[in-house]
Amino acid sequence: MSNFILLYSVFFFSLNLSANSLDKVRNTFPYFDKESEVDYWLEQLNTDQSALANAYKGALYMFKSKFVSFPTNKYKYFKKGKNLIEAANVSNPNSLEIKYIRLVFQYQLPSFLGYNNQKEHDFQFFIKHFNTPNIRVEIKANMRNQLLKLEKLEPEKIQQLKLL
Repeated sequence: MSNFILLYSVFFFSLNLSANSLDKVRNTFPYFDKESEVDYWLEQLNTDQSALANAYKGALYMFKSKFVSFPTNKYKYFKKGKNLIEAANVSNPNSLEIKYIRLVFQYQLPSFLGYNNQKEHDFQFFIKHFNTPNIRVEIKANMRNQLLKLEKLEPEKIQQLKLL
């Protein structure tokens, strides 16, 4: 019986640790200043295989690409991050948060990378589903505020976001 309680405790502790790490990455996104910080969060999210965690891991790999100097390494991390985000989107196509993560990169990355073909769709999805009740209010407010900070966001989209 005591082994069962110990196993049960370890299992729920690891779930809580993973959820806590996801919340911390979520609250830091999109501001990662050092490669060591990115590596730390990738390690923390390593065991979480949820679609949302994979989307954030994809985002972290994209951030990792800005810290390496060789173009081939930059592209390798970009590609790995893109693939994780896209797989997360396929796995959970109705996730507001996954669309938000993808949208941030579609606005911020150089267009020559070709990662902007779902920008309009993702933005409209975000507007339409913003009031989804399954996401905490403070998380949605943070996502909206981060989108408002995007340098390349068009004025009419800024107005739409401000109305949310």
